Amino acid sequence: MAISAAKSNVGEPTCTSSLCAQLANAPRSAQHIRGVCYTQPESSRLPARMQDVRKELSHLVSHSKDALDTTTDALCIETARVLSKRDDAHDARIWRELHTMFFSTLGALLRDAQFEHAVRCVASLAKLAPGVPLAPKHARLVLRTLAHAPPSHFACAWRATRLLLPQVTPSETRAAIRTLLHVNRVGDAIQIFQWHVRRFWRHDAPPPSHQLMHNIMIQMRYLAFAQSAPCIEMQYTDALAKLAALLRENCVPLPGTREDIAWLIKLLYTYTPCNLPATWHAQRAKLVIRRTLPLLVHRIPTHAPPSYPPSPARPRDRRLFLLPPFSARAYNALVQYTLRYAKRPHWCRIVLEHMTHARNPSLAPSPATITILLQQATRRRAETLGAYALELGAAMESAERHGASNSPHLSAARILTHLESAIVLSDTHRVLALVQHICTMHLRTQTRPNGVRLASVVFRLCPELRRAQRVLVAPSAAMDPRIELAVLQLAARRGSITMALRIWHVLKHRHALPQDPVSLAAATVVMQLLACSAHRMRRIPRAQRARQFPRKHARALAMQEYEWLLRHWSAAGAVPDAKFFRAVLCVLARTAHVRDAAHVRVRTDMHTLGINAQNIPTRTN
Repeated sequence: MAISAAKSNVGEPTCTSSLCAQLANAPRSAQHIRGVCYTQPESSRLPARMQDVRKELSHLVSHSKDALDTTTDALCIETARVLSKRDDAHDARIWRELHTMFFSTLGALLRDAQFEHAVRCVASLAKLAPGVPLAPKHARLVLRTLAHAPPSHFACAWRATRLLLPQVTPSETRAAIRTLLHVNRVGDAIQIFQWHVRRFWRHDAPPPSHQLMHNIMIQMRYLAFAQSAPCIEMQYTDALAKLAALLRENCVPLPGTREDIAWLIKLLYTYTPCNLPATWHAQRAKLVIRRTLPLLVHRIPTHAPPSYPPSPARPRDRRLFLLPPFSARAYNALVQYTLRYAKRPHWCRIVLEHMTHARNPSLAPSPATITILLQQATRRRAETLGAYALELGAAMESAERHGASNSPHLSAARILTHLESAIVLSDTHRVLALVQHICTMHLRTQTRPNGVRLASVVFRLCPELRRAQRVLVAPSAAMDPRIELAVLQLAARRGSITMALRIWHVLKHRHALPQDPVSLAAATVVMQLLACSAHRMRRIPRAQRARQFPRKHARALAMQEYEWLLRHWSAAGAVPDAKFFRAVLCVLARTAHVRDAAHVRVRTDMHTLGINAQNIPTRTN
């Protein structure tokens, strides 16, 4: 047999490590065979032992794959022995015959879906370091093996691919990357992408296409919301750590991919590990992800005119002169990170200063930037930040004037002016942020007599309530369900049940058709407001209840709206949740001392709809 002959002649065990010993004992001319190009192959015949090994290899591929790895190792050993004893070790004919033997075996393995054996076959050929370039059909087989390599053998397959195809381009590996993305192996796909990006900056190789980066970010966003299995979460963590490493090395964004950097920043600050194993690799990946954005805040690309010839291999030169500047979406993502997640207002100041001054060309804050600042001012209850956001605007002169002013407070008229301009521009996000900001910090109360009146906000968003001049059509920005809910919550926060019920009747009129049903959250707010009103009536002396909402009216109104909502949602195909029924039961419990027919009916409806009533109290004091 050829295997025994190879063993007796070489004197080494048939394993891949014996190849290194054979090559080490070979002459110097036989060791330096990588990268040599031959044009005149010898016409000498191949040794008989190699022919025997080739026949045995074909037989094993056809019938039994148990001894395939052993036979492949024997072929490598025999090849090294032949090259070491020939006068001309750089024999192109031997390499071509060797390619034929290996790639015929590789093609049969791929057809039979024996991907693990295929990876070992490619790795054995790569260790021989062939001196003849691969044919295009052979290169396609190597890339196909890379795309279908098992996860435990991917590192070996990728190492062999780099040895056999040292000048592989991103267009050639695009199919392999997309195949890996399709099976949620984003870590392996980004390892190939990472190698191409680094070669682009260090060796002036072709860069990956922006479409490839976009496909990677789409898959990353999908896995961010769908990571359930530990293996998928580990792949996602590994991929995110590799992308974060590119961001820290100032290798991204590439030309044409700066919009995808905003997605990457959001993935970095929203990353929450759940089921990661306690391994060194997983802990290191989490550490890289956690430390990337604090460094990025102080190292945002500038794209300034170079004062000296920049070197693409130096990270500092890439950051200052070569990388394209961040887009407005990327800056907005950084502002969101600094205020909401890092809770560092001075980092937000650094980002805004870079955006408006250091960036080339400078970028004015967009309406989305102002909305983010306003939302975070409401969340943090920072009146100074809210005033700065409202007065920032689109022109930098107004921001500078506000920064120089001594009083950060805004008058009610100025806040209403901002609200009117947002309504005219139909900027729903800014209108929602303004209403929430007014509800939290600027609504007129007994302790805040100079605040914004409730009616001033409601009449601008619900002009149907005006009695002097009725407007039949509301502005488009006020028709958003989130804004309608915010206005209803504004009235509930003020404690004005009369105004809240007027707003509720307007919402019922707007959403009378089943195609556009009333929001479940808005109905829940109304029921909660009726329950709070009934609870408040108990604590008010009877002599002072003249101007309050009667308890019996609250009960009757709650049941009237409950019946209408069930008919309305039934026609629209919607089903109320347990939170809505909890609010209805609270109204009934606070307006009666015993269970009556209304209470039994609500419980029956819950049982019919299949809603669990175990955690819903029958009475709330």
